[in-house]
Order: sequence, then C-alpha cells, then structure tokens
Amino acid sequence: MNIPSVPLALSSCCAAVTLALVFAPFLPGAVHAAKPKTAADIGGCHYDIHIVDQPVKTINIRFRCAGNASRKMAGHRLIPHDHVRRVRPGRGSLLITSSYSWTFSGSDGVTRGAYTFDMEDLTQSTNSMSIARRRGASLITSISSILLYPSGASTPLSIRFTLGKAAVANGGKIATAFRRTGAGAGEVQWLKSSDIADAGMMALGRFAHRDITVPGRGSLALRGEGPPHREKAATITLAIVDPGLKGEAKVFDQWVRDSARQVARYFRGFPARRSMILVLPVGGRSGVFRGRVVSGGGPTVILRVGGNIDRKRLYNDWILVHELIHIGSPYLRRAGRWLNEGTAVYLQSIVHVRAGWLSSARVWRGFMRQMPLGLDTIQGNGLRTARGIGGVYWGGSLFMLLADIDIRHRTKGKKSLGDCLRAVLWQGGDSSQVWTPEKMMAVCDKAVGTNTMSRLAARYVSRGTEVDLGKLWRDLGLIRDENGFRIDESAPLAAIRKAIMAGRAD
Repeated sequence: MNIPSVPLALSSCCAAVTLALVFAPFLPGAVHAAKPKTAADIGGCHYDIHIVDQPVKTINIRFRCAGNASRKMAGHRLIPHDHVRRVRPGRGSLLITSSYSWTFSGSDGVTRGAYTFDMEDLTQSTNSMSIARRRGASLITSISSILLYPSGASTPLSIRFTLGKAAVANGGKIATAFRRTGAGAGEVQWLKSSDIADAGMMALGRFAHRDITVPGRGSLALRGEGPPHREKAATITLAIVDPGLKGEAKVFDQWVRDSARQVARYFRGFPARRSMILVLPVGGRSGVFRGRVVSGGGPTVILRVGGNIDRKRLYNDWILVHELIHIGSPYLRRAGRWLNEGTAVYLQSIVHVRAGWLSSARVWRGFMRQMPLGLDTIQGNGLRTARGIGGVYWGGSLFMLLADIDIRHRTKGKKSLGDCLRAVLWQGGDSSQVWTPEKMMAVCDKAVGTNTMSRLAARYVSRGTEVDLGKLWRDLGLIRDENGFRIDESAPLAAIRKAIMAGRAD
C-alpha cells in the first residue's frame, strides 16, 4: 500500500503472527544425517516435502501423524485444494474422501498418507503473492497453499524439505522462515497448525541469497536489565529473486545490516534468532516502496525495492526499519492494529534519529504535521475503532508519544517507553505471538511501575477524549508560527523532548 510520503514515518502493511525465529536453509538434495526427532514423535504430524523439479511444477508430500484415531486433513484455503492430486493412505492406514477434506485413520500407533501438489496448475490459476506467484526463476508461495493438516485443535507440525535431482541440477533452492532445530541440510523445521493461516512465505527455485549476522536478543542488555536469556547472534537471510539488483550489492547488504543493528540497539538485541528478508526487485526504479511482515512459523519481511541500488534513498527510507520493529512486538489483531502500527511509526522515527540518518528537528516537524491526522479518532470514538492511515498510524503514534512523555515524567527520567516495549519482548511478546492490547499494556505498566498505559487507554481507546496538541507542542518547546519552526529550550518538557531522541541508555 503506497502511503503519502513524509520525512519520517508511516507504515506500509504488515503485522501478522508467528511461532518463532528461523529460516530454512537452501537444501542441496538427499539427506543422510542422523534422524532428528519430529512432531510425529510427540503427538503431532511430520511432513516430508519433496520438490521434484526446477522451475517448481510438482511437489510430493508424505506425512505421518501420531495415533490411530481418525484425522480430518484439510487446508487453509479451498481454492488450492483443486490442485491436490493422488491423495492416498500410507501403509496400514485408511482413507475416506469428502469435499475438500480427507479423513485418515491408522494402525500400530501411526497414521500415514501422501499426496502430490500440482504447483504448475496453481500458478496458472492465480497471481496472488499470498498464494503463489512466479518471479523469474523463483516461486513465491506459502505453506498454507500446499499443506493438508489436521483440523481442530492446534497440533505441532514438523517439516523436512528435500530437492529432487532435476531441481538440484537446475540450481533449485528452498528458503523459509520456519523455526528449526537442526543446523544442516534437510533439518527438521517446526510450526503449529494454528500458525498456518498466517505462515511466512517460502521462496522456491533459483535466487540469490546470503546471510547477515547481527546482535542476538538480549545480548545488548545493560547491567540490571535482566533479560530472561541472551542470544549472542541473530541471522537474517536475504533471498533476492529475479530480476535482481543492479549496482554494488555490498551497499544494499550494509543498509540491511545497519537497519537491523539500529533496531537491535533499541530492543537490546535483534528480536528474532532467525528471520528472512524476501527482496522483490522492480526494474527501472530505485529506493524502497513497500514492505510487509508475515510471521506464522517465523518472521519474513517481504520487501519491494527498486532494482537500481541508490545508497542515499535507502538510508532515507523508513520502510525496512518499520517492518523490523514489527518483529519485536506481538500481533494484536484488528482491535489492536493501532497499537502495532503506532509503535512502529513512533519508533522508526526515533531509530532514524539515533542512527544519525535524520535530524531530531526534522522528525519533530513531521510529528507536528502528521499527528493531527489521528485526532478525529483519538478524540472521537476512540482508537479501538481506528481505521485508515490517520486513525491507525498517526492516532496510534500520538498515543505512544503521550505514553513515552508520561512514563519519563512520572519516573523522573528513570524509565521510558523503551523499558516497557523491551519487557513485552522479553516476556515472549514478539511477532510470533498473538496477544491482546490489554495484555501488552499491562506488561508495559508493570515494567515501568506506573499505570500510564491503562490510564491513557481509558481516555483514548474505548472512547475518545480531547487532546490539546497545541499545548503539548508548546510544553515540549516546539514552536511553529509565522516566523517558521523553532525550538524553545526553556519549555517545561524540553528535557524530555531531548531525551526521547537522544539515544541515551533507554
């Protein structure tokens, strides 16, 4: 979604849900490693997904589930079921077929089955990025488009990908963001059936790829902050599909690394152990013009960029930082979209200033120009009803500014919004988790020792309350009049204004 450009912020699409942090490797073919434990060993279902050819046209899938009881196997979407072929029971199992579902039962404590998925047929019937789309020698698709999985209660699932000889011979690879337990080719990757609907994308085929290492979650924590654990490093894998990028690849890689490091600096380490950035270049353009996070099973950032590398435009852009920030917050669904997006819009601006990519004066001018767009919602029916760019993005970011100011004021500068958001992350609230806004705000309040979030929510979320923005700007020392924009360092909240952007130890 293209949003009117401003010097500092705004969000593209985003948000989603996930399990954890991971990225599947690029698998070279048959695997002869020791057999790892799978979901079928602990009461779930395990899948062997075999990519037959390159370009990807045929996928063979075998599964085994724990137990003999009947399991109804279906998929997330109905339309892709038209492309399921040769559904059959495995050894010792029985199959009953009905419309768009298949019921398997087993023997000897295991239920087995297999089917073939006609990816060629699917791609000819759709061009949806969320279902399947070909890009050059690559195929972008989702696990929900091809997987039949147990209906009903959430079930642990594990997957092992392999490539056929024809796929290997033609340079085929596989990239996902699913959680994995192994370190080599053909390792087992994990997710839950409840993650399938919002699962991260997969890249199948021939594409450029490389890994970037950044500080891991909790590794940058200060003395006394006490994250539950510290991970030395996090890995971000770039998967860049056709037509590729023109120019010096090191510039693009360094921009990704710098953006991730700045986000890691704020969260005291990058929020995900493993993640993937799926880059979709567009020929004849430069810069970044759209981003999205899909997090089920592992965070994937889908980034549309101009094929021509332009260093200045990359570092002036806000989209990648915005999407990486989303990885560090729980998915709040529609009722909390204002909180997801407001957090990312507000933080992306602070991150850019602390990195030295924007001046604080430019960001404050942008806040003064854009935050009034959220007043109709925040003063009307409340943020719970927020819709559109003004209500969701700018109403949400205004709420976060008010919260940051209040926390700093009431704790005499000892705590900030950063302490609140890091506590959420350290209690497991990353993009792989579905929380409610109330839970996120309660964790925040406990972390900083105030009732800031709950009090502001009572005023601006379930109902609307007037906000005197003119007074807020004056108290912060931000003056805009017929003489232009200037800063008053004698204003009552001037010290808080400087602390918000200063990049000190908050």
